Amino acid sequence: MSRYISTITMSICLMFCSNAFSRTHSQKWSVEKLRSIAEFRDRIASAETSLLFQNRNSQLRVHAGPRDCTVVVLHGLYQSPRDMQGIINHYYANGCHVIAPLLAGHWRADPDAYYKVTSKDWVEQTAATFRFASELGGQVIAIGHSTGALLALNYQLNSPPTAIHKSILIAPPLQISVKATLAALFGSLFRINQRSEPNDSSEYSKQIRPAIAGRYVLDLHRATFGQTDEDREVACNAISVPTLLISTENDATIHHSEVVRLARFRSNLIRILVFNEEQEVFHDSIQRSDVDIENLDPRGWRNAFFSKMIAEMDSFLFRD
Repeated sequence: MSRYISTITMSICLMFCSNAFSRTHSQKWSVEKLRSIAEFRDRIASAETSLLFQNRNSQLRVHAGPRDCTVVVLHGLYQSPRDMQGIINHYYANGCHVIAPLLAGHWRADPDAYYKVTSKDWVEQTAATFRFASELGGQVIAIGHSTGALLALNYQLNSPPTAIHKSILIAPPLQISVKATLAALFGSLFRINQRSEPNDSSEYSKQIRPAIAGRYVLDLHRATFGQTDEDREVACNAISVPTLLISTENDATIHHSEVVRLARFRSNLIRILVFNEEQEVFHDSIQRSDVDIENLDPRGWRNAFFSKMIAEMDSFLFRD
């Protein structure tokens, strides 16, 4: 069991407090539900016994009894729940259960780990996470960054309208840039691994990041939006869950203009928060707070306007 404890974070809140998001609760989990939570935790732990860094593990943060909401947090390509720690901490501290899985293949000690999974494994893992979230009761909220946003959207489009209450998609790859597409296609063809910055002394420099994983994102994009622009229009028109899109004009990985266009196209259901060029928020840092770079990324890549983003997210989720 000590292996499990070192492999996955499961925090139990023993104090029941009133806050803006979740009213005071006195009910505790039944023995049967506690057993179900432990089984889910152990399933995750058994798959994460050989990580490159233990702080990159999945996070299952469940309070001592039912709550009004469960937030599923899905990270981006080559990242982990640790890159969305500020978001995880915020919603857990404010009364929500939070489930943040580490996507298969990511941050494993095995250098060939990415080659042993496909985008279908991520889709199945995402579906299993949302199913468990629904079992906890309350409203299920999806928050995804980049590939995580695409996974959340894929799940939503293939699930009943009631499966997700609201969704927040951060830097969603509605349309992937030509540069990123070519890098994934040719990189996977020649088994190229992405390089870290020359002066990068962070944990990222220790992770092998084969381009094949970028190819999986292309496969996932095609499975979600189809092959043509017309297919993508149909998929976007099928969005039935209130959604907040968060994007930056400095995004070189996706087409920011497509995110803006979707928000305008479905303005009755979709809101958007945009960071402009002067704010210097980028694709790989838009979701990160100061806590996400502590002892993690000496380059300091994070969103300097994180508190503004959280305030907008809170307003969308709990005050609208």
